[in-house]
Formats: sequence, structure tokens, C-alpha cells
Amino acid sequence: MQTVLANLQQSSQATADSLKELKAVTETMNNAIQDEARLNYRIAVDVTFDAGSKRIWIFNKGRSVIWLWGDKLGDAPPQIEKTPREITPGGSYYIVGDKFYDIVSKVPKGSAKPLAFVLYVRSENGRPYVVSSQFNFVWQNDVLNIHTQTLSITQKDWGQAP
Repeated sequence: MQTVLANLQQSSQATADSLKELKAVTETMNNAIQDEARLNYRIAVDVTFDAGSKRIWIFNKGRSVIWLWGDKLGDAPPQIEKTPREITPGGSYYIVGDKFYDIVSKVPKGSAKPLAFVLYVRSENGRPYVVSSQFNFVWQNDVLNIHTQTLSITQKDWGQAP
């Protein structure tokens, strides 16, 4: 009887140890799947300005759809739309840059000036992001050059969409 009980105790301990190992493996696999899912919804945006067409171009460089809800240029208040614009992976959307071009035309010759540009987007899984970029205006040999740079993409609640 003692031998049977000892064997039962060893068997129970081995089963408990196996379950602990299985739990650890399952948690590791779950974390890896969650990391992969987060990468699929990661926002990657590129912003440029085309002086010829006077358009601000927004390119979706990520793997999933993003929804453009609004923007903010310089010190102007944010402009949030009632309906978002869908930008598919590898796709683009443009904003007519007439107001932007008015600001550009006022940069004095021989100077340089940065201008903040913010986008309010949501990822395909509904998370809100703020994309902060900057336009840099630089006069070189009587030609105004416009360079763009994405400064940050932050998951941040920017308010409720209408």
C-alpha cells in the first residue's frame, strides 16, 4: 500500500510539473501571437508635399488599413472630419494644400522655417494615433525647398470621432 501511494504521489507530482511547463509554454506562445498582432496593426505613415500640385500627400506604409480623421497645420485648430478617409496598405490620400501654400509663400527669402503638421488617425483595430510631422522650408539659391519629416507616431486618444 505504501508503495502504491508513493508511486501515486510521484505520478501526481510529475503531472503537476508537466502542467506548470505547459502553462509557461502557452503563455510564451500567447505573448508571441499578441506581439505579431500588434505589428500587423502598427501605424506607418509618410507625409510629403508636392509643390507642383500644391497637395499634401499621406502614404500608408503599414500592413493594415488606417482611417484618417483629421489634421492640424501649425497653430490652427485641429480639423476633425465627420467621416474618415480610408487609406489602404501601400495607398495614399492627398489634402489640397491651398492654406499650406499661403503659409509657404510668406517665408522670407534667405530664411528657414519649420511648420508642424499633425494627423489624427485610427488603426484598423480602432486604436487612435497622433502622427506628428514637420515641414521645413529652406531657401537655397532663390528656390524655396520643402522637406518633410515624420517626427513621431504615438498611440494617443485625440478625442472622440463624430
